[in-house]
This record gives sequence, C-alpha cells and structure tokens, in this order.
Amino acid sequence: MIGYLVCAVVTVIISLFITAHALPAMKRFVRGWVWLYSLPAPEEKRKGRRAEADSHIFEFEQYRRNAGDASADIAVGLFEICAKGMPIDIVWSAHFIPESIADKVAGWSDNLRHLRVPAAMVAGVATLGLMNYSLSRSPNHQTMGTWVTANVVIVVFTLLLSNLKHPLARRIFSAWMGIGVAFMLGVILWLSIHLHLYMIPWFQVFSLGILPVIPFIQVVDKPWTDNITSGRRLLFVIGWVLAIATSLAGSQIIAGSMIPMFSLWEAMVLFAGVMFMVYGAIVLAAYLLCLLGIRGSAGGLRLVASGIRHLH
Repeated sequence: MIGYLVCAVVTVIISLFITAHALPAMKRFVRGWVWLYSLPAPEEKRKGRRAEADSHIFEFEQYRRNAGDASADIAVGLFEICAKGMPIDIVWSAHFIPESIADKVAGWSDNLRHLRVPAAMVAGVATLGLMNYSLSRSPNHQTMGTWVTANVVIVVFTLLLSNLKHPLARRIFSAWMGIGVAFMLGVILWLSIHLHLYMIPWFQVFSLGILPVIPFIQVVDKPWTDNITSGRRLLFVIGWVLAIATSLAGSQIIAGSMIPMFSLWEAMVLFAGVMFMVYGAIVLAAYLLCLLGIRGSAGGLRLVASGIRHLH
C-alpha cells in the first residue's frame, strides 16, 4: 500500500514538472530548429528569419494565454505548428545551401592560396619520400607492418614539429629526441665494447675527432644559441678550443701525428657538404611538391566553387 502511494506521489510530481517545463522546452526546440535550418542563408536573411520566428512564438503564446489555454496545451500547439512548417522551412533553406557551400569552398581556396608552405610539412614530405625510397630499394623484403609503422612515425613526428609552440607537443618532442639520442649512444657504446673497437687506433682517433663536432651541433639549436649569446660566449669558445686541442693531442699520442685528425675533419667536412647538397636537393623537391599541392588544391577548390555556382 505504501509503495503504491509513493509511486502515485512520484507520478504526480513528474507530471507537474513536465507540465511546468513543457512550454520553455518547446520554445527552445523551435528556436533551435530555426537556428539550424537558417544556417545556410545569408546573414541578413538568417537574422530576419530568426527574429520573425521569435515574434511568432511570442504572439502565439500571448494569443493562447488570452484564450485561457494552459502552458502544456500551448506547447502542444506550438509543436504542431513547427512540425507542419518543417517541409516549408527545408525548402526555404535548400535554396541557400549551394551558395553557402560555394562560399565556404571559395574561402578555403583563398586561405590555401595565401598559405605559406610550412617548414614542418616540407620536412615531413622529404623524409617520407626518402624513407619510402630506401625501403623500396632495400634488398630485404619489408613487411607491410614495417612500411605502415615507419610512415606513421614520420607523420606523428611531422605533426609534433608543426605544433612545437604547444607545451605538450614540445615536451613529447624533447622526450622523443632524448630517447633517440640515448638509444644511439647506447648502441655505439655496446658495439664498441662488444666488438672491442676501442682497441683499434683509427676508432680512437675517430672518437676524439667527434668531440669538437658536438658543440657545433649544439650551436645550431636555438636554445643553446640563446644561452651562448646571453653572456656565456667566452666560456663556450674556451670549451671548444679545449676540445680541439684535446683531439689534436690525442691524435698525436695515438697515431704519432696530427695528420689523421686533420684528414678525419676534412672527410667530415666533405661528407657534410655532400649531404647538404643531396638533402638540399631533396628538400627543394619536397618544397616544390608541397607548393604545387597547395596551389593546385586552391585552384581545384576555386573551380569547384565556380561549378557549384554555375549549376545553381
């Protein structure tokens, strides 16, 4: 008996709640529908349509209240009018849809036409092209998983490069580069110990010859450049001179002459020059490809917008 009484009370409360909020909810629904179907229209017509709908809702509510109708009945009547007018509203909106689509496509075309080729995009395209060419020319048959993994890694790397201003992306990129450098150093150290490379004189000279190169690589990095130019330039130059002197002294001790060290540095410079020319040509080709893709996409979108307007 108590359970039936509780259910009855809850039912009455829910009915009262629905009755009290039916009209405000229905007015929000009608305004939402008007907002939705008027989106493709021009701004003036869109504002006029929405103002006209607000006026009709107000007049209908006042008319029904003056007639003595309850809020729930007014909500039902408002829903009936909205439902009956939906086909007409759709026909009215469909007239502006092609022009709206054409305007958006033309806007995309203008944005692409004035877009500068992003450096991260060029780097990503160049790396993707070089990597896929290397995989295709590899004597080992690469599996589909290897191709997909390599391409996904490069795409993610490119996205990180293009969003380095974001703190999270910069943190992920720094962690990724740190892990990569640590892994490479670990592999080199393991190979040196496992294969006893440290006992070979030329490997010792090579290891010493890399010491002066490390500061040069760091100078290219902007944070290190900022630190150097902020008052630590003299200390950096002193450290660099000490690294060069240590390499030359080590070459004299190991090989009995400084000529191997100079020969090694000469080979490094020649190798860097060749790699600069090769990768410069690849980057230039990637830049032209990106430029053609962006400008071609802009032209294609402009033609699509023109075709939509012509058909309309």
